[in-house]
Amino acid sequence: MMLPHAEEAERSILGAILIDPSMVNLAIDLVSPNDFYREANRIIFESILELAAKDVAADTIAVADHLQSRGQLERVGGYAYLGQLAAETATAANIESHCRIVAEKSILRRLLLATERIRKAVREEGSSVQDVLETAEHEIFSVATDRSRKDPVPVREEIRGALTRIVELQKSPTRMTGVPSGYPDLDRLTNGFQPSDLIILAGRPSMGKTSLAVNIIEHIALEEKRPVFFFSLEMPVESVLRRLLASRARVAYEKILSGDLTEDEVSRIVRASTPFCSADIFIDDSSSLTPLELRSRARRLISRVGDPGLIVVDYLQLMHSGRRIDNRVQEVTEISRMLKCVARELRAPVLALSQLSRAPTHRSDRRPQLSDLRDSGAIEQDADLVAFIHREEYYEAGEAERTGEAELLIRKHRNGPTGTVTLVFIGELMRFESAAMDMEPDAETSVYA
Repeated sequence: MMLPHAEEAERSILGAILIDPSMVNLAIDLVSPNDFYREANRIIFESILELAAKDVAADTIAVADHLQSRGQLERVGGYAYLGQLAAETATAANIESHCRIVAEKSILRRLLLATERIRKAVREEGSSVQDVLETAEHEIFSVATDRSRKDPVPVREEIRGALTRIVELQKSPTRMTGVPSGYPDLDRLTNGFQPSDLIILAGRPSMGKTSLAVNIIEHIALEEKRPVFFFSLEMPVESVLRRLLASRARVAYEKILSGDLTEDEVSRIVRASTPFCSADIFIDDSSSLTPLELRSRARRLISRVGDPGLIVVDYLQLMHSGRRIDNRVQEVTEISRMLKCVARELRAPVLALSQLSRAPTHRSDRRPQLSDLRDSGAIEQDADLVAFIHREEYYEAGEAERTGEAELLIRKHRNGPTGTVTLVFIGELMRFESAAMDMEPDAETSVYA
C-alpha cells in the first residue's frame, strides 16, 4: 500500500539545509525525522540534527563525514546522493512551505495507519464495542496531540495585551484573575482557579472531598454564573442533586434521603431548587470514563454553552486510560498527564478529586503530605495546585471540641504560596463554610513550587 508522502519536498528540505546550514533552525521546529517517508532522507535528517546539536554546520561534506563515521553513508546513496540533493536545490527560500507539506503528509500517513489498526480492532473476535471505541479514540488523540506544535509568541505582539489586563485587574474590585471558589481565604491564596490549571483535591474516604467540590460547583454556577461540567464517576446524578439541595436549602441530607421532612423544609427545598433550573451545571455520571471521553464530551458541551468556569472529576483513580496497561501506577500517570493536557487544550481549570494512601493514619501528625497521593507521584508533578482536605474529628470521633473543624492544606501551588485555609464542616448539610477569619500563608511552608 502506497502511503501519502512528498518525495520532492523531502529532498528539497535536505538540499536547502546542505546549501544553507542555517536553515536547520527553521526545519527543526516544523518537521521531525519520523516525518520523512523515505528511509535515506530520514537518516540524513537525523545526521543533520546531530551535527546541529554539536553546533557544526551541516553542509554536504560535514554530513557525508558524519554518516561515514556511523557506517550509514552507502546506505543513503553515498556522496552521489548528497551531492544530487544540493545540486538540484536552487534556493533555500521555500524550505518552510516544503516542511509543512512533509509534516502534513506525515499526519495523513499516521491517520491512515491508525485507521488500519482501528479496522483490525473491529475485526478481532471477542473485542467489545467499548474496547474498539477506546482504541479508536486513543489512536486519533495520539496523532492530534503529537502535532500540537505552537510557534513561539513574539513579546512585542503580546506585551500591550498583558499590560491592558494588568491595568484592568488593578481597577477590578475583586482583583481576581481566576474563577472564585466561594471561599475568600482560598481565593486570596490562589486568585481563583486559573484557566488551564490542573487542581488536585485529595483526602481520605469520607473526609469530604465530594462535598467540598459540590459546594464549589454551587458557587461557580449560581453566584459566578459560569457553566460547570461535573464528571461524577462515583455518584449518580440523583445523589449529586440531593447534596446540592441539602447545601442550598440548609436541610439535613439524611432527611432529604429518607423523606422525613416538615412542610417548612419542603418549602425551603423547593425555593432552593429554583436557581438550579436556570444554572448551567452539567452532570455526567458515567461510572467508566477515559480522559479522551471526558475531553470529547467537554468539547461538545463547550459548543453548546461556551467555556466552563470549572471541570470537575470525581475521582481520578476511578478513571481508566482506555488502553491495556498492566501497571496501575503507569495508568494513573497517563491519566494525570492527559487531564493536564485537557485543561490546557480547553483553557479551563480542571478540579480532579484524588484518593490518599493510608500513610497519614499511621503518623502522629495525620495531616496529609504530597507523598501520600495514591498510585502515582506523577499526580503531584502534573498538578498546578494540590490541596488536601483534613478533619481531625475523622480520626477522633466523639471529640466534641473537634466537631466541625476542617483544614484545606495547600501543599503545592505552582504560581503562588502554599498555606492552610480554615473551614467549618456542617456534616448534616454536606457543606463546608468559610471560617471567616484572616489567614496568612504558613511561614514555614510558604513556597513557590
